[in-house]
Amino acid sequence: MLKNDEKKVAVLKDIRTELKSKRITTIELAKQLNMDSAYLSDYLFFRKLPSDQLISDIRKAIEEIEQAAQKKVEEAPMSKEALEVIEKERVVKEKDNETSFEFSEAPLKLGDKIKRVREKIGYSQAEFALLLKPEVSPETVKYWENNFGVPLLDYCIQISDLGVVTLDWLLKD
Repeated sequence: MLKNDEKKVAVLKDIRTELKSKRITTIELAKQLNMDSAYLSDYLFFRKLPSDQLISDIRKAIEEIEQAAQKKVEEAPMSKEALEVIEKERVVKEKDNETSFEFSEAPLKLGDKIKRVREKIGYSQAEFALLLKPEVSPETVKYWENNFGVPLLDYCIQISDLGVVTLDWLLKD
């Protein structure tokens, strides 16, 4: 691999980490870039190497998404009751942090993980079904989420791309 290619892979890894930490989905980023999410996933998961211009556009789009989210938060009117609830939650979290214990969360089943990905990107089962290629029925998504069946590997790859999660996380117990 050429040095320039290695640099691009490193930059893409940083971008994926940034997307994950900022909870920005591939779909959201693709919309901002006016690009097909499957096409964008090819770059984010190293199946293709992007041009320097595309990397620059991706970084700019991430900033724009973040700024738009911040603006929404700043412009959202807060009632007195909402502020009180937020303050109570903050106090509870502080107390929890003072007396925190390590709890092991039960491992999620594949269906639960698929549901988390779908909910994370904000789609109904019907909308999510339309995102997958070839399309599946909403009943199929429901079937997977209820752990009655397992999607084909191609669908698992698409689901992991859509949710900006690793295939490893999706498929491991």
